[in-house]
Amino acid sequence: MLLRSQKIEIYHASDYIPKYFPIWGGAEQACIRLADLLYQNGHSISVITTTPDQTIHETFNHIPLKVIENYLPSSVKKPIRFFKSTLFPYDPISHITSKSLFEKNSPDILHLHNFSSLSFSLLLSARKHHIPTVMSVYDFWFICPEGFCWLLSDYLSYSGEPCKKYHGAYCIQCSSKYIPINLLQKTILSSILPFRKKIFDYFLKQLDGFIVLSEDNGRILEQYGIPINKIHVVHIPLVDEVARTETSTSSKIEKYSILYTGWSHPRKGMRVIVEAMPHVVKSFPNARLYILGGSYDSRYEEIITRFIRKNNLENNIHLLGKKTHAIVQQYIRKAHVLVIPEQWETIPPNTLTEAMVF
Repeated sequence: MLLRSQKIEIYHASDYIPKYFPIWGGAEQACIRLADLLYQNGHSISVITTTPDQTIHETFNHIPLKVIENYLPSSVKKPIRFFKSTLFPYDPISHITSKSLFEKNSPDILHLHNFSSLSFSLLLSARKHHIPTVMSVYDFWFICPEGFCWLLSDYLSYSGEPCKKYHGAYCIQCSSKYIPINLLQKTILSSILPFRKKIFDYFLKQLDGFIVLSEDNGRILEQYGIPINKIHVVHIPLVDEVARTETSTSSKIEKYSILYTGWSHPRKGMRVIVEAMPHVVKSFPNARLYILGGSYDSRYEEIITRFIRKNNLENNIHLLGKKTHAIVQQYIRKAHVLVIPEQWETIPPNTLTEAMVF
């Protein structure tokens, strides 16, 4: 049994991490913050990722692992990633490479973050070497194909209702609304989805713990059937880069400025705040909405850009795209208002905790 005062070796696993991959978000930021915090407390930290485009220079040790996508043409990489995260969370290549890794060095703990590409293969390798393994929960992809436990009726408006049936054959009704699929794809999904719960439960039962960011998120896991003694609430840490920031040294507040950060996904509610802007501008003509975040759905983005043009809001709404974390912090410091228009219950975003500091 590990004592609280012991210095231990921890392997974190995340498909991507900020700065070094084109795709990353709050979950990846949380992974790195936790790794940094544990390193500062004297623990030995390594972070496993997929293969980055550039060399990683951080305080922690970086371990790149190959996955099956590394050996496939670009045209099939995305479908394979979808298959692993949605239907069968196993990667034969990462299983081989992680097994070899743990044979050479066995950490005290393996901590899984956003790892759908690396897959549960890491868990299988860890179990073989008796390595305790925990998973941080940033969404519910492992009990719902779309990750949000939301029974969708219309994708672009994100209208629907809460779903407590989790995963099963009926998920095809929802999944086919999230992404356009042809008859062949629908047939394949319909044939595998009835077995999804059994497949994913096989892996979930082997985990030693689930780390959730709030009590409400823990209750969802409990309702699904995860043993309560395996669910642990650990709130998002604020490391020195944020916690030491003083408002006196922050950028000057830009009056009537509104900030939205997040992917262009209907669940995130970008369209909601954009369509509210004509009402805001009536009362505050100088109001500015700054939208920062990665591109997710071109159909959704086109609806938003058409609305902006139609209502002559080009001077009031600024679509700035994805920015580095340092630049996002600059916008948080100077924003008059931060909006988080999520359309359904979600994991608390990093932006919320950071904004409360400034």
